[in-house]
Amino acid sequence: MLSNPVDRINTSSDESQPSVFRISPLIWLTLLCLYVGLTIPLPFLAKVTAAAVPPMLLWVGIGLGAIALYGALSERVILDEEAIQVTYPPWVPPLFRKGWSLPWTEV
Repeated sequence: MLSNPVDRINTSSDESQPSVFRISPLIWLTLLCLYVGLTIPLPFLAKVTAAAVPPMLLWVGIGLGAIALYGALSERVILDEEAIQVTYPPWVPPLFRKGWSLPWTEV
């Protein structure tokens, strides 16, 4: 027989597990699509208008910017019994985005 979902949530083993919250997929997808929609035309416009910036340099910049945006959008908020903290994956440089932590005793 299946147990009540509320009973499973209130067990002591679930309370010791930290809660992890990521950025909403709706916001994540919207920001990535906006970035793509605004930047992809730039190399083509540079070629058509014979701009001083070569299109290949723009493609490299767009790629690096996409990686940076993906890193910024990979933010996680972790709640546990001791603190609330904001973290990023290990591949995101600390100079780019720093996480933070605040113990519950200071809230």
